[in-house]
Amino acid sequence: MKKRILAMLLAVVMLLCLAACGAQGSAESTITNDSAPVTESQAEDADGEESIQQSEKVLTAGVTTAWTTLNATGGSGDIDIFIRSLMYDTLVNIDMDGVIHPRLASSWEVDDSGLVWTIHINEDANWSDGEPVTAADVAYTYNLYATEGFCNFSTYCAYIEGTEQSGIMSSEGSLMAIPVDEKTLEITTKFSMEDSLLMSSLQNIYIVPEHIYGEMDPFTIADSEIWYTEPVTSGAMCFLAQIDGQSIEFTANKDYFLGSPNIDRFVVKVVASSAVAAALMSGDIDFTAGPAFSAVSLNDYELLEDDDNIVIEPIYGYNYRYLCINQQIEYFSDVRVRQALSMAINRDEIVESLLRGFGSAIYTPYGDNHPYYNDGMDLSGYVPYDPDAARALLEEAGWDFDQEITITAASNSEVRQQMCMMVQQYWQNIGIKVTVETVDFATMFSGLSSGDIEIGIMGQVGNATATEPIDAYTPGHAIDMSHLSSDYFYQTYLAMKSTGDMDEIAQLCDELQQAIVDEVPYIYLVSEATLQAYRSNVLNYDMSDANCRYWPIWEWDVQQNISNQLINRVRLASPVL
Repeated sequence: MKKRILAMLLAVVMLLCLAACGAQGSAESTITNDSAPVTESQAEDADGEESIQQSEKVLTAGVTTAWTTLNATGGSGDIDIFIRSLMYDTLVNIDMDGVIHPRLASSWEVDDSGLVWTIHINEDANWSDGEPVTAADVAYTYNLYATEGFCNFSTYCAYIEGTEQSGIMSSEGSLMAIPVDEKTLEITTKFSMEDSLLMSSLQNIYIVPEHIYGEMDPFTIADSEIWYTEPVTSGAMCFLAQIDGQSIEFTANKDYFLGSPNIDRFVVKVVASSAVAAALMSGDIDFTAGPAFSAVSLNDYELLEDDDNIVIEPIYGYNYRYLCINQQIEYFSDVRVRQALSMAINRDEIVESLLRGFGSAIYTPYGDNHPYYNDGMDLSGYVPYDPDAARALLEEAGWDFDQEITITAASNSEVRQQMCMMVQQYWQNIGIKVTVETVDFATMFSGLSSGDIEIGIMGQVGNATATEPIDAYTPGHAIDMSHLSSDYFYQTYLAMKSTGDMDEIAQLCDELQQAIVDEVPYIYLVSEATLQAYRSNVLNYDMSDANCRYWPIWEWDVQQNISNQLINRVRLASPVL
């Protein structure tokens, strides 16, 4: 009986395959398929000539967090960075190993003074309206970022001459990022610096077209409808349409200067974190695109590992989870309180029970796999897990055990919520009254930035450079979410930025890590491996790239077999099979 039903189902599948192979390009009828012609069957056209039907190649990424904007100069979450990286270019990208990959900048050199950088813009880089991407576009964008009040990311320009410590221009037009000719930009830095340190800042600025926005008041640009109607872009993908909060669709920029993408369309689909595994298995999504916004749940690891159609790996990057402690609040300004809160947390238990061993305990933003990790840190003081000593330290600091504090977690991450509940239990064990509240990510981010939230849990992707965490330590920056009273950390990062001596950078970074351990500006919890997955028909995709915000989508490809895809769907729908 089962064989008979199977034969009937397979017959239906073959009919569907024949129908699919003959379908013409509508979104409803198109099925993703190979890049080569997918069938030997041929149809005669009106003139009697034969034509081979070829399905459009569509790649779909699953994400668990919706983007907040399509404005290339706005939005600070990793999902916003991912979306804008598809449409817009930066000068370079830096991968997991610290290798600098040219993007808009085809090459660069610095003069003998170590201060004047000449950046060569790719000769083939054009905007989607046909206009060339120019050095003037780059200079214009940098000037926007360095304009007071324009955005929260002026610090990316802080190393360019003509800016204040915050990256804001000292005076109108003072920024020393000057076009030399159409494709050559000259940047003068405040001090001599190693190129990876400069590029680690500049890689965060996505270039926008001056000929589109240049006549606008800078403070109206963020609200322009152009971002959502007919955006002029330079990246590998061109915006097609979106359903707000649900999905966004792109078409390939076949004239992309780094190479014509292998796919025709790219779709980003919002999926509940609990549904990512099912979406992968059914083929509803093809892969997860990043650690902070689409990692696979730890609960689904074994399920996906047993599926022959899925590739899943724990990726050990430089990302980490940490608690932001608002030091504007008087009782958190006492270092003994922060030390006690840190000492009361059993990080090893979080790694083993919550992360199932996919991670390690940390006390600074540099995990033990980071190239600048200080393996000589003195952790003998308050760091080891010791609830009794933590309680004694709170009593010494005069903690009011009748007051209640609140930890805030974002609703899009089950792991962060569970981590907060474990921290809640650890702190309750030493007598602190604690509640955990859950809000959407945008609300939590805003509340932490403004100082309206006491304690919140955040995550950073990190990279291989010594100075990547600088934004969290930059006074007034959007992610200075502990509202630090001391600028020692920021000044140390500046000192690292201002020298090309790698030994000096390493020494400063060692000193910085010890200061973080001693002063607890943030409570670092774990360096967590992320479970990234893709279907086996996805080609040229390196999951480790996503851990450092490097998404070379122009290299990605997808190859699917229609009949197998449909058979899998039939199997999912039928318990008989």
